[in-house]
Amino acid sequence: MVYFYHNLVILEEPISTRPYIAHLNKNCMILPLTFFFSIILCLFLNCSASNNIRPSSKNSVKVNTKTSKSIQKQHKSEGVASYYGRKFHGRTTASGEPYNMYAMTAAHNTFPFNTKIKVTNLENGKSVIVRINDRGPSIKGRIIDLSYKAAKRIDMIEKGTVQVVLELVKE
Repeated sequence: MVYFYHNLVILEEPISTRPYIAHLNKNCMILPLTFFFSIILCLFLNCSASNNIRPSSKNSVKVNTKTSKSIQKQHKSEGVASYYGRKFHGRTTASGEPYNMYAMTAAHNTFPFNTKIKVTNLENGKSVIVRINDRGPSIKGRIIDLSYKAAKRIDMIEKGTVQVVLELVKE
């Protein structure tokens, strides 16, 4: 039925014949809440994703050309080598790859990443070729940090540090 009351139209119908009104009441709060939580979720994911950025390939690491040219001239250097092992295994290196104590890698402060270096133990003459994938050593007086496997190959595990000669390996 339809009633007219002071220029207002009053419909007297049961709510079940107007189902769009029943849905409207439920969706009025769902849409803004969904939008709000979507924005919060996007912000959260955007902030947490920045911690997981790693270079996708070896070529994506930038190389300082001034350092590279000076290293090309300097073929040999001598100093104290140390190694790092189990404590750092699996942690991210400066190049972005995870440190593997069983790989033939090393840390050096100036050599560009992926440079191959021949390391010779001056006490016993044993040598090993390693790839630079990290920065270090952070202890004054040391010139290179070898991975556990590289250190084991030149028999320096017991002593911890040894005098070495570094030679640039030309490819």
